[in-house]
Amino acid sequence: MLTLRNEQDDLTFSLTTLGYKNKDEEWLNVRVDVSYGKNTFRKSGFYLEAVDVWTIADWFRALFKRRLPGEASLHFIKPNIGFHYIASSNTVTISIELGSGFDLGIEPQQFLPDSARDSHWRLKKIIDRGGHDPYDYKNQLYFEIQLQEFPGIIHNLKAAGYKYPPYRNLDRDDPDEN
Repeated sequence: MLTLRNEQDDLTFSLTTLGYKNKDEEWLNVRVDVSYGKNTFRKSGFYLEAVDVWTIADWFRALFKRRLPGEASLHFIKPNIGFHYIASSNTVTISIELGSGFDLGIEPQQFLPDSARDSHWRLKKIIDRGGHDPYDYKNQLYFEIQLQEFPGIIHNLKAAGYKYPPYRNLDRDDPDEN
């Protein structure tokens, strides 16, 4: 559904839809894969609802069209996966934020370009602030996305959205239903 690579840091993030929890609910079983060098992490769970796939696609489409999304940060009912817009110049920089339930066991040392100085700066790691805030993400992965990558990202997200449609939303939007 979604794969992002940071080749400079040898980091890959992948989010894959595996199916519905059951036909009566819209929770999707999704798998998160992270690789950093030779280290890998994989975890599956019911982290997103079907409609969230379309929300993610719309968010990436807004980034591609150089419109700041209505929300610079994108979070969901379960605070396991989040997206955050950081900056754009010739590329768009985002972070993927994984909730406290994801213990990657790795701490990628990432570098990103500072477009204002056209040099590199080391990202500071987020420290543990107590963990009481559900949006207090400890695992942040940073990616620069080239503009030519966006159509493929959006296409893959929409394909997953069509494969696992949000039935509740479709029923609610049906003008013939009362």
